Amino acid sequence: MDACVDIAVEPRGGVYRALLEYGRQLRSTVSLVWRDQHAFEPPAQLIATRLRADLIREARVDEWPGTRLIGSLAMLRIYRLSANTVTVLAEVGGLYEWLAPTRPEDLAFYANDGRAWLASISHERDAFVEPEVIAIRELASQVPGLRLRHRDG
Repeated sequence: MDACVDIAVEPRGGVYRALLEYGRQLRSTVSLVWRDQHAFEPPAQLIATRLRADLIREARVDEWPGTRLIGSLAMLRIYRLSANTVTVLAEVGGLYEWLAPTRPEDLAFYANDGRAWLASISHERDAFVEPEVIAIRELASQVPGLRLRHRDG
């Protein structure tokens, strides 16, 4: 089993937009999380409205890639990564700007088989890629400037 590969530097600006476009080329899906313990502000509700046409499914969960809650739940929403979704997601400057209460949290990308190939934990400013799900060399070549770091062990 290959170890995860960390994203060493937050994808911002053109690197972040290239990541979104690469995901769209792969026909990936993405997820965002609305935690119950947050009172979301109007911009977060507007994001949900703008993405509604691309919603594939939603579920009440206590776990998603990179996070496990104890004693609370969240709404996990999975979307097609369409041109509309890319437009909405690209309105923030970087991967870690998906933070409550202004926005939903923890943008993640999924392969066609449902496995996450990239997960973020926004409030920890952390993200990782799963090399068992996606070819790291291809990702790095298709998203110039994406800085990756292999975990030790």
